[in-house]
Amino acid sequence: METFYSTKVTATSGRHGYVVSDDNALNAEVQMPREMGGTGGDVLNPETLFAGGFAAAFNNSLNAIISREKVETGTTNTTAKVAVFQYGDGYQFAVQLEVLIPGVDHERAEDLLKKSSPGMRLFLCNKRKHRS
Repeated sequence: METFYSTKVTATSGRHGYVVSDDNALNAEVQMPREMGGTGGDVLNPETLFAGGFAAAFNNSLNAIISREKVETGTTNTTAKVAVFQYGDGYQFAVQLEVLIPGVDHERAEDLLKKSSPGMRLFLCNKRKHRS
């Protein structure tokens, strides 16, 4: 598999700390959401970052299918809703997508969504690297 792009982001102090990308394009404080016992407010939380990245990546995958199939649409948008659930001693995440594809009927929109979903595969690596 050919890698087109990779990035690296380091989180320090978990949900009460900072996230910084190697290129410093992302350099932000993160806090736990109020609903999970954090301070909330105007500070980013990890779930917001995840939802934004997932929505952008999915919308890009959808637009690639639209372009490949030469479908005329208006500007698409994807909203990702990330929910956190208690799962045993930890947490489980769920993502719900709301997608707008103007200019196509419901059947065509469903077809485009089905075709874009496989392009949005998540690869989970079970590799860990320890740093001192």
